[in-house]
Amino acid sequence: MQTSWENWSGNLRCTARVVEPESLSELARAVKQGASRGRVRLCGGGYSWSPLVPTRDTLIHMRRLDRCLSLDEGGDPPTVRVEAGITIRALTRFLRAQGFSLISPPMFDLVTVGGAAATGSHGTRLSAGCFSDGIESLSLLTARGEVVEIDRTDLSALRAARVSLGALGVVHAVTLRCERAFRVKVEQRYHPLDRVIAELSDLTSTYEFAELMWMPGEADVLVRGLERTTSPETPALWPSGVLHPLRMQTGVLAGEVLLPGIERLRPDLAPRLMRFGRVVMFAEGAWVRDATREWHHIDRYPRCLDFSCSVPIESAGRAFQILRAALEESRARGRYPVNLGLLARFTGPSDSYLAACEGRASCFIEVATVRGTPDFDRFRQEAHDRLIEAIPTMRPHWGKLLLAPATWRHRFDRMGDFLVQRARFDPEGVFLNEFLEREVFGL
Repeated sequence: MQTSWENWSGNLRCTARVVEPESLSELARAVKQGASRGRVRLCGGGYSWSPLVPTRDTLIHMRRLDRCLSLDEGGDPPTVRVEAGITIRALTRFLRAQGFSLISPPMFDLVTVGGAAATGSHGTRLSAGCFSDGIESLSLLTARGEVVEIDRTDLSALRAARVSLGALGVVHAVTLRCERAFRVKVEQRYHPLDRVIAELSDLTSTYEFAELMWMPGEADVLVRGLERTTSPETPALWPSGVLHPLRMQTGVLAGEVLLPGIERLRPDLAPRLMRFGRVVMFAEGAWVRDATREWHHIDRYPRCLDFSCSVPIESAGRAFQILRAALEESRARGRYPVNLGLLARFTGPSDSYLAACEGRASCFIEVATVRGTPDFDRFRQEAHDRLIEAIPTMRPHWGKLLLAPATWRHRFDRMGDFLVQRARFDPEGVFLNEFLEREVFGL
């Protein structure tokens, strides 16, 4: 039966035959039947903004395949085996209870492991690449419903399958590297934006985990620097402890109720609300906390629109300056296209073929605004054009709003290697949709 599907943010929808298998055998049957009828695509939590999911044929929802299968505590490195439909939140809680931590998980923890891997999602960690690089092996179902285990004995296949956009087959389970849990000292301070941009190399050489959060129009930027420590945890006080859920819910309420109304009626008042929001959401301070909790210090989001790009880490300051200039020009014209702010995070190089940080240490710059904000589409088009002109090596984040997809394959140095593996595992293109086939791969 055909069912309507819509993603979390409401910018994507389709009508397809939706299947929700609960076991590997049911998944294999669904894949085989779907392939006999047409094409097959996958869905996790539906938190992506890019058109990777929509299809007119069969859509397999992975949310019932959400089990932790095993934990190898004594391995070198330790590993955990999970089904692809488990959320980062559920897996983090499981590992925390056993004294372990994931490596470079994405900040928003309601996404599934399979979705985070397929789109090359990332945390902030200069000693690691994207989340997918932690995959030691995975089980992939082909169009015939056969299960193929891909591991380091076939490194080219593994590098393709880690960030696959769902284009090689259906990933049922993955084995992820993990590490012993540890604590971090968090220093969260506001500093002048110009100074931070000028001294970015100092920031990234000082902290293994660093991120920036900037509200348009403000002269300063919030700098979060994290470093490992053996000190005991700070008592659960503001801003990281017992008031955290209240602060997050306040942000969701403002983003889904207050800001949309203000943007429609009095957009000039949006900066004042944003200034109030930064005080509520991001107070200055220093504290010690379990690292797995600090990875997800923003764990609730209003339904929003979001685009993100990766640039070489040495181009991060230039990218920030371009975005700031574009926003200042918009404000001078009485337009306020961005109201949830800019976030910058830093990663090491990846060896996954389609990872946006493949082959280079990178800065991911994310721009977010509430749904319905006037002029956002125009702004992101202008910002994209300026960024790609100034930084031709800019790459897209596969899970976010996307522009000019026909140009992307030339920005990924290992795209050719990926396409070889794609043809090997799915020669008939069963696991493509029109967007991937025509716009991204040009097949």
